Amino acid sequence: MDCDILVVGAGAAGCTAAAKLAEKFNVILASSGTPTTAMSAGRILITNESNSELANFLKNIGEEYSLFTNQEECISYTNRGTPYKQSFLSKHDCIEADAVAGIRGNNDLNPELFSKIANIKPYWLEGDFEDSLQEIPEDTIIIPPLFGLKDYCRLAELEKKCGRNLKEVATPLSLPGKRFSDCLIAAAEKAGVKMMPGREVKEVNNNAAVISSGLREHIVTYSILLLAGGNIVSGGLQLDGNLVREPLLDLEIAEASGKKLNSAPLTEALSAGVSSILPKGVYACGSIMSGISYPLDKGLWNVMLNAMDTAKKIKEEI
Repeated sequence: MDCDILVVGAGAAGCTAAAKLAEKFNVILASSGTPTTAMSAGRILITNESNSELANFLKNIGEEYSLFTNQEECISYTNRGTPYKQSFLSKHDCIEADAVAGIRGNNDLNPELFSKIANIKPYWLEGDFEDSLQEIPEDTIIIPPLFGLKDYCRLAELEKKCGRNLKEVATPLSLPGKRFSDCLIAAAEKAGVKMMPGREVKEVNNNAAVISSGLREHIVTYSILLLAGGNIVSGGLQLDGNLVREPLLDLEIAEASGKKLNSAPLTEALSAGVSSILPKGVYACGSIMSGISYPLDKGLWNVMLNAMDTAKKIKEEI
């Protein structure tokens, strides 16, 4: 199996870069495990320079799913009731609400805890929660995330049925992050990227990669290798004792300074990344790179912006 560019990693960086590179090249994207994008809150905050190309990319890939419909900096809520700053609004993102309703058995939203911070009237829904929503007198109600990417439109149907405006809060490790991750994967596929999900790149040597599904191995030959596997959270980097290392090519690791987390070792590990000095034919983007990491206030916007810049650089250099 041959390609111009092999991308390793299907998170925000890998999918963004692959989609842009597929405009000009034959691209294969291999990924294993769950991208950290899927574990995020699925929201975007412009944390440094604005970029119209990236903003338009987000709007275009989210349009059919009613995601990222408006570029507007605003304060929404987390599922704990704390403020959450974001720069794009999807159709059901929450800015203001009159009530918050949790569903018994759904751990994504506890309305009583939420209301203690956000001072919004709490309700618990039991049994047929769709019918019980109609019994809440308030017009705009926060509910926990219920639908994935392909079923997100069902939230609008639920609104019509209960006659209320339904809003979601920013909830990490839940459906919004998975929804955004699936949106990015769909965008890469539509751009013409050949996706190889559930495939681990075991070895790379002389422009050939051994890619394993656990049962079978494939040999993929390429001209350019783009590493976008993230940091130690998603496996793009690994801990070897107290050292952070890049497992495929044993690339040089550099540390970047930034704000501190509660754990000094974790701060050090997450602030480390691949050096910008890379072998010929090898590129890297996203949080695998030194300086693009959460402790440095680099969120999904920065990851995707770095991926677009890297894709542009590859186009110019080859």
